[in-house]
Amino acid sequence: MTTEYKIDFRHQIRSFRENFVTLAWAMVSVVIGTFVIQGLSFPTILVIGLLFWFVTSVAMAVPFHIQYLQRNWTTKLLVDNVSKTIEIQENGQVFKYNFSDISTERHLLGHYRPDREKSWQPIPFDYYGYVKIKTKDKRNFIITSLMADPFNFPLTIDSTKYRFTFIEKDIPEEEIKRRNDQIREQKINEFTESFDKLTDDKLIYKIENRDKFDKEAITAAERIIEQRKKITTANNVHVP
Repeated sequence: MTTEYKIDFRHQIRSFRENFVTLAWAMVSVVIGTFVIQGLSFPTILVIGLLFWFVTSVAMAVPFHIQYLQRNWTTKLLVDNVSKTIEIQENGQVFKYNFSDISTERHLLGHYRPDREKSWQPIPFDYYGYVKIKTKDKRNFIITSLMADPFNFPLTIDSTKYRFTFIEKDIPEEEIKRRNDQIREQKINEFTESFDKLTDDKLIYKIENRDKFDKEAITAAERIIEQRKKITTANNVHVP
């Protein structure tokens, strides 16, 4: 049996539901305010209460809602628990995978961590979250709480990250590699400056005992030795 998940009214209300709790408290405050505050009419107090609710609650949840809508507007997830397969439709493309070809990473707010006590204070975006489906062919798909409940997700959750649940930007593997190479080169340059005054014997010792030193340190030592050999060779060539 195949179950389809897409953005629907039910999941949008479920994600937004904490704001209805704060609305109820705002209305209670409005009722109390009509008896406590003198000189203001009920409609005035009601408007003040609604404005307060909008600024302190709705306005904080709307950015999550809009981002989630934009991300999943053209997304459908079909889960077949009999054949153990999923189908993801996104931007006019269709992707099919076996359960064994995917992993899931759930993103929830930090106070849901098992070792933390859940905050009693209402958080407007408390029930917004998403699951990142990672595939063997290096694709990432985001399924937000506007499509499926991340607390009761239709697929097995392999790992959970507890963090601010605004969707993080996917960084291409090429960019990750470029950044890692840049960081590695910076470390090599730092070791090169540090090793520049060392004798050849000390540099060779590092190279021959590479298991005792950082890879970047070994590379720096090898580059210095190679550069000194080139200088020595060049000097010998120019000797009459």
